[in-house]
Amino acid sequence: MDSRWTRWCVYGLSLVVLVVVWEVAAEQAGLLLASFSETMARLGELVSSGELQSALWSSGRIFVVGLGLSVVAGLPLGLVFARFPLITAAVETYVYALYAIPVITLVPFILSGLGFDFRAKVLVVVLSAIFPILISAMEGARSVPSRLLDVAHSYGSGERQLWADVVIPYTVPYAATGIKQGIAGALVGTIIAELFLNATGVGDLLIRASTNFDSAGALAVTLVISIIAVTFMGISGAIERRFAAWREGLSG
Repeated sequence: MDSRWTRWCVYGLSLVVLVVVWEVAAEQAGLLLASFSETMARLGELVSSGELQSALWSSGRIFVVGLGLSVVAGLPLGLVFARFPLITAAVETYVYALYAIPVITLVPFILSGLGFDFRAKVLVVVLSAIFPILISAMEGARSVPSRLLDVAHSYGSGERQLWADVVIPYTVPYAATGIKQGIAGALVGTIIAELFLNATGVGDLLIRASTNFDSAGALAVTLVISIIAVTFMGISGAIERRFAAWREGLSG
């Protein structure tokens, strides 16, 4: 059997097992955990009423803008930090220190500075997503073998050609991995922003579900968030696989 079909079969089987375990666990937990069938029914209600689409549109704008800014800023900064040792020595410690700070602890400062508006929420998302992207790009640029740079120099490559032909292609798989981590961070940041700054979008749905002890509604929203995350990460993974051969060709 083709390996791709084998993977799909295993994936399908794992989903069946997950649904069965979910149903059994819900039966044992009683009201504390909604079953898969109840969750799907509640999801259908959210879709038919338009609540889910409205919430996703509200949250999606924050997520997309925050993630986009993180990618646009994080990738170039990571490359620059790696290629210029003096800059790296000056900022690397601070980058890792900021990455280690839980974003939720910064929410009061963001609130006092920007209030409850769209900019504040986007800033929370950026702070949640940019550091894994920046660090991955930085480590990727650092890992370029010196012999590749030497060969490029021996053929008269200038700094611009060096970046275009060697550094950026070699760094793409690392960057794609960082973007996958950034996607997860951006989703978490979006939920944090909506829960703690101003209850809108998906955050509002989660708050109302928890307030009303609607475990089916909370699980339905969580399931949709998970599907969105897996979809975006799958796209990033496809880009990573596409450029992995390119990097191997450079390394070979």
